[in-house]
Amino acid sequence: MYAEVGVIILCVTALLGTVLLLAFRNPNPPRWTKWSMVGESLAALIVAGLVFGVGLLAKFATNFETQTFGLQEALVTIAALVVTYFLFQRLGVRRKLAEFRAAAEGATGKVTMTPGAPQATGVGTSRAAVQPGQSPANEPEAPTPPSKAAGGGKNRAA
Repeated sequence: MYAEVGVIILCVTALLGTVLLLAFRNPNPPRWTKWSMVGESLAALIVAGLVFGVGLLAKFATNFETQTFGLQEALVTIAALVVTYFLFQRLGVRRKLAEFRAAAEGATGKVTMTPGAPQATGVGTSRAAVQPGQSPANEPEAPTPPSKAAGGGKNRAA
């Protein structure tokens, strides 16, 4: 019984995590994804599901000699895994994530996903509209006096 319940909890947790991945990566996310408590609460639920699922499987493994694991338990476990597999296929996670990435690239230019790489400029931000030599209020900046370190002071080399 521990194995069945553990596998079912892990399958439901994996499906919940996948649905949340798709919801939070969506370029036009549902309104409920914008509340900070939703993400934090669901992340805690996913961690709890993983802990309980793995814990029940460990309990089954440690008490394997005293537990009964017959045909019914094996069929329920296999059925849970098969149903989860087909639900993953039905969700089309890779296809949807590729669509979301393409939509994000179309909206902001090039999106880089590698750490340390230059990031795309934000479209519509005040920094994107500022040209060199202008302040963010689109007023020309006052010229700055040359510094001594840059050679603007008296030349003392003899």
